[in-house]
Amino acid sequence: MGDAYKQTVGYKISGGFDAPEGMLFEHLHNAVQLAGNRIRDIWLSLASGSALDRMTGSYVNHLKSDGAIQYPLDGNEFAVGVFNNAKHAAPIEYGFATFSLPQRIRWGQTSKSRMSKAGRWYIVIPLMHRAYASKAKAKRDGLTPATMKRMMPRNVHQAAKQLAFYRTRAQGGPSGPGPRRLSGRESPGALHMPGLHPHHEGLVKSGSPGHENYTTFRVLTQDSKGWIIPGWPGKHLAAQAAEQARPDVLRMLGEAVKRDVAAFLQNRGGGGGR
Repeated sequence: MGDAYKQTVGYKISGGFDAPEGMLFEHLHNAVQLAGNRIRDIWLSLASGSALDRMTGSYVNHLKSDGAIQYPLDGNEFAVGVFNNAKHAAPIEYGFATFSLPQRIRWGQTSKSRMSKAGRWYIVIPLMHRAYASKAKAKRDGLTPATMKRMMPRNVHQAAKQLAFYRTRAQGGPSGPGPRRLSGRESPGALHMPGLHPHHEGLVKSGSPGHENYTTFRVLTQDSKGWIIPGWPGKHLAAQAAEQARPDVLRMLGEAVKRDVAAFLQNRGGGGGR
């Protein structure tokens, strides 16, 4: 029933008929559209759990978009496609192997890469940190495991709250005017304290009172070691949705064909009651 698309994740239903001249397929055309809706509903149900963690929002929003269901598909009224164009849809569906981030970056092609005085490419990566929340508050707020991982320990958060607000050079930061952000480790307002985990070293506070953001900056070069992105097993949500929808879809299409055939025979005066 389905063909997987590895660039745009999705499934399509298609078919053709050698039908008598004059036979209409009003019921079948409607059933094909409903089949697309059914697959999307199941796909959304599978994607709306905790399996996707912090990526759920974007993934689900793309499934809910107007272009997620394409009917007729490529001009074929017997075909419908259900697609997810989120940029991480393919990795979620099919997974990926562990890889080294510096080796994956197209140095010099991405707009964020810069050339050092030594002639080596580098990128400054901002890492966001969430304010501390108790287990009870985290549960009330529905924080995901990925969000919890970015949460600062209580003592780090208490110290970070005392920092002055971090400013860019364009905002009149201490290094003078200019569009580039100051390095967090070098900023006078960066967090340094005994026993601080390297993950939080150089943390800065930005935003405004009541709307604070906490960030560290790390420099990734084309020669950096240790930036290993662990592999992700494929979730195969599109495949699961298509498989779960199969019984309903086949029933809907079969009933629609029977109704169209009955209508055709009746119009020809051949009886053909249901």
